[in-house]
Formats: sequence, structure tokens, C-alpha cells
Amino acid sequence: DGRATVAHMRITPNVRSVVAAQVVLTADCRHTSPDALDQMTPALRNIFEREAKAGKLGMESRIYWSVP
Repeated sequence: DGRATVAHMRITPNVRSVVAAQVVLTADCRHTSPDALDQMTPALRNIFEREAKAGKLGMESRIYWSVP
């Protein structure tokens, strides 16, 4: 079974009770099957894109590390 986790979040400004101006989130997808992982990564990106659009938020994504 695959897993996706939030590995890191950087929130600006990092102050309680203040709406964030920017959030940088690092997500990690893992699966023992390379084929399943190839499906998980765009599926997770689609979730982020859908939620950003629903919230009228800007979003960028990139893959910066991949282990075969």
C-alpha cells in the first residue's frame, strides 16, 4: 500500500490567528511498486490543484527528488 505524508510546511507569516500569505508544503509519496507510485504522484498533485482552485489560491508544484 502507498502512503503520502506532509514532510514539511513553511507558513508565512508564522503567527497565530493570522491568515497565511504563503504556505510552502513538501509532500512525500511512497510505494513499493514503481507503477503505483507513478499513479500516486499525479493523483496527489490533482488533489492539491483541486483544493487550491476551490479556495481561489495560487499553486505551483514540482518534483525535486525521485528514487527509483
